[in-house]
Amino acid sequence: MFREPRSGSTSVTKYLADILNRDFCFVDNLVAEIVNGQHTWNNLPNHKLLLNTHLFEKLKELDRYNNPFVFRCTRKNKCEQFLSEVAIYHIGNNFRNIEKDGPTQDVESFYDFTKQQIEIDFKNVVKFMRRKENEDYLWNEYSIPYENYTLYYEDMSFPFDIPALNLYNVTIEHRTEKLPDYKRDVFTNYDQVVEWFSKF
Repeated sequence: MFREPRSGSTSVTKYLADILNRDFCFVDNLVAEIVNGQHTWNNLPNHKLLLNTHLFEKLKELDRYNNPFVFRCTRKNKCEQFLSEVAIYHIGNNFRNIEKDGPTQDVESFYDFTKQQIEIDFKNVVKFMRRKENEDYLWNEYSIPYENYTLYYEDMSFPFDIPALNLYNVTIEHRTEKLPDYKRDVFTNYDQVVEWFSKF
C-alpha cells in the first residue's frame, strides 16, 4: 500500500489488513529495525503482512516480491490535500488525526490551530506539486506490470470492488473523525491558493 499523507490511507490500510487477515506493517518505521523481535526488513514474512509506506521510491523494489498486489491511496483534489498537509505541519507532531474515542488533547490542539492565520507561499505549492508529479511518475513506471488498484479519498464514502482480491461492495470503516471545514478561515489567501492549483 503506497499511502499519500492526508488521503484517508490510515483507515483504508488498517481496514484492508483486517478483512484480508494480514498484520498492518508500516514500512517507514522498519528500516534497519527488528519487527516483533524476530524479523528484519530483509526477511519480513510478507505473505502475512499488509506492507504500507509513504515512500514511493519503494515502488522500485516491487520485483523482490512474488506477484504483489499494489494499492495506492491518493486524493483527486490536490489543493485540499496540500492545505491539510500544511495544517498538520503547523499543528505539530502530536496531531495527525482525531481518532474516534481518542485523547481529548487531539481535539483541543486542532481547535487551537483553527485560531491561527496562515498565508501560503506559492513556492510551497510548486514544491508540493513537483512531489506529486514524481509520485505519479514512480507509480506509472513501476506498478503497471503488477495487479494494482488506486483508491481516491473522495470515493471512500462509497462501496467499491477489488475483483482481483475477491473483495466486493467494500465500505471503509473510518477510524478517525472528519474534521470540520476550517481552511478558508485559517488560510488568509485561500482563494489565491485554489487559483494556483487550478493552473496545474
